[in-house]
Amino acid sequence: MSRRQGRRTVITGAASGIGDQAARLVVAEGASVVLADVAEEGAVERAVEGSRSTFGGLDCIVDNAGNPGSLGRVEEIDMALFDRTVGIHRRGVFLGIRAAARVMRPQGHGSIINTASVASLQANYAGHDYSAAKAAIAHLTRTTANELGEVGVRVNAICPGGIATAIFGRGAGLDGDAARSTIAVMEVVLAEVAPMKRSGDAPGHRRVRPVAGQRFVELRERPGDRRGRRADHGTDLPHMACPHRVDGGTAGRHPEPAG
Repeated sequence: MSRRQGRRTVITGAASGIGDQAARLVVAEGASVVLADVAEEGAVERAVEGSRSTFGGLDCIVDNAGNPGSLGRVEEIDMALFDRTVGIHRRGVFLGIRAAARVMRPQGHGSIINTASVASLQANYAGHDYSAAKAAIAHLTRTTANELGEVGVRVNAICPGGIATAIFGRGAGLDGDAARSTIAVMEVVLAEVAPMKRSGDAPGHRRVRPVAGQRFVELRERPGDRRGRRADHGTDLPHMACPHRVDGGTAGRHPEPAG
């Protein structure tokens, strides 16, 4: 039996890309999954409550929802898009953590996984609003891990590098099939950025099935594991907030300053 069998999971941002493949993977391995759209007010809370009422609790939440954010110079950024980006990323992740904590604290265990980015660790990987929001997620992960770790709840952040998804097409103003049509091009572009000369492949075709989605699953709580455990060293800790990079070595390079 899979160790994901029956694991009660909520995933946000599962309409496409990393979230879609993470959801497909854990469902295929037997997890009980509820999906949430953070664009709808109260959706995360309803999803967590749905897991609790239907499945009897919550073992894992993956706060993955995102948008591409702004492009261009700081003085040109549209504040409506800025507010939307910060709302989806920073506020959306906070709402997921808060809702999960209300269930996980009483039950004494659980795993909260937040999608940050290499852009949260270093400049020049994305636009200003996206990068700042992802940095906030990384630090929010640390602060909540320190609190919730004391009651057996682990909080971690994933920092993907270049994952070829439709988010790049959406950032260029495309929708639907037009946005998805950019994936093949972005595989080539992103492969040039990574030292290993390969992009991440969330859509699940060809090489990796999937890079970041699989990492989500590996950080899921192990049966009988009620304390934090470093995914990279296996050392038991009262809490863990390590930003786990899934970037093929990309963040080890120093990108040229924009300008």
